[in-house]
Amino acid sequence: KFKEIYALLELKYEKSKEIIPKLKPSNLEGRPSFNENKSAIVWDKEECLIPLKTNQHFLCKKLFNVPFGERVKEIEISDLADWAQDTKRSVYDAMLAVNKRIKNCFGIEGFFKWRNNHVWINKEFPNI
Repeated sequence: KFKEIYALLELKYEKSKEIIPKLKPSNLEGRPSFNENKSAIVWDKEECLIPLKTNQHFLCKKLFNVPFGERVKEIEISDLADWAQDTKRSVYDAMLAVNKRIKNCFGIEGFFKWRNNHVWINKEFPNI
């Protein structure tokens, strides 16, 4: 429903997504999960696509396979793929990119948190 309402607002007001105020769904049911085959975060029948076999994909794969709120070292995420050519900020940048996608899909900011080379899923949201 969130995507439908958002699309209607965008069509009606003919504004870019950046100008239309973000809606924050308060009725997402169940827990979010990561469908590795589709490379999508799924929450209450809504999907947020993540580029397949990218840093973002491996970040989601790792973080959705540990209890929500559990901190994961960056090295554990980077071990899932060959990120040897990437910068030291690769995991951090992937986290920022996925947070942006989640904000656009579900209207939620700060889904993933990062501090001191650790990343985790923020447990402050409903149903988490």
